[in-house]
Amino acid sequence: MKASEFRKLIREEVRKVLKEAVSPDEMKEGIGLPFDEGKLAAMFIKRANELGMKQGPNESTTSDYCFSFEYGDGAMDGEMIVLQGKVAVGEKTGDEAGSIHIMNPKMQKDPTIQKLVQKAIAQYD
Repeated sequence: MKASEFRKLIREEVRKVLKEAVSPDEMKEGIGLPFDEGKLAAMFIKRANELGMKQGPNESTTSDYCFSFEYGDGAMDGEMIVLQGKVAVGEKTGDEAGSIHIMNPKMQKDPTIQKLVQKAIAQYD
């Protein structure tokens, strides 16, 4: 097999994997977000608002979705993300979310959310 044929085969396999739906368990565990100044987080929030979903404080298991942060970023209680994709605690805004956790089954199955999750996975790597 030629090197070019091998590369083409690998590209096809990667495309197949990226097109596969992400499981509900993976979404609950958390999908890593790229450091993009909160743009992808803002897209999740916009779509979630359109679906009528409510964001909970970081790492909440009782909300429709929530964000978590890298160690040392943000406070560990009550943080919420605003539409710009940044932390909002009172007057403070700042750190980007490290991952999103999607608990609500309706939100997990939404095609737009699936595309955003796949985009997050592709950009995170």
